[in-house]
Formats: sequence, C-alpha cells, structure tokens
Amino acid sequence: MKAKTNIKFNGEKIGRITLSIAKKLRCKCADIYVSDDLTHILRHKKEIESVGFTAYDYVRFIAKNFNQIRKGSCESFLLVVYNETISHVAAIKMNYCTKKGIWEVATAQPRRKSEIDKKEMLWCDCPHHK
Repeated sequence: MKAKTNIKFNGEKIGRITLSIAKKLRCKCADIYVSDDLTHILRHKKEIESVGFTAYDYVRFIAKNFNQIRKGSCESFLLVVYNETISHVAAIKMNYCTKKGIWEVATAQPRRKSEIDKKEMLWCDCPHHK
C-alpha cells in the first residue's frame, strides 16, 4: 500500500494496548487504529521514507513492534521501537478516543535517540533498560 497525500485508511486496526500494559500505565486497554486522515503523518513523509517505509507501513510497524511507551504531550503516549544499533528511533503519538473506545494514532515520525531519552519512560520491554 503506497502512501499518497490524500490517502485515508478508514480506521484500520494496527495494534493493541494489552491489559497488562494498560494496568501499568493506568489507561484503557484497547485496540490501536490508524487515523482516517494521514495529514500529520505525511508531513514527515521524507523522514519516514529515509528509513525505508511508506507512511502507513511505518505506523503499522511501530504499533506491532513497540518496546517502549513514553509520555507524550498532554494525555498522549509515544510508542517507541527502540534499537541501540540505529541513530533514530521510531515513534508514534496516539490519543485515546472516548467516543470510539480506541487508541488513535495522531502522528508518526523518526526521532533521534537523544530526543526520545528526554521523554519520561512509562513502560519498557527492553532488557537493557530494566
């Protein structure tokens, strides 16, 4: 699936915040859906393509493989795929949508490790961080 500026994914399920993670974060256990509108994600299209993904594949990869959750702005969370061998980490910002009962991806972009390390760690499944 190729990302284009006007693509809409109509709320496709791409992952889940499990019960054990939700308990740790004191948040809702729910599925993660990609937003209907990828406008915010596509602002980072060149950065995402530079790490070898289309916008949609990037978001789906993170939602399926995240090994850290960090505090985002306001009530949002950052899902992070952390790997010590690369200089960037993958992060998506998501918000809980009360009306739909789901976590919805707000935006996504590659971030430098130094940027992510400044965000408060809320959950981690990385052996080197335990």
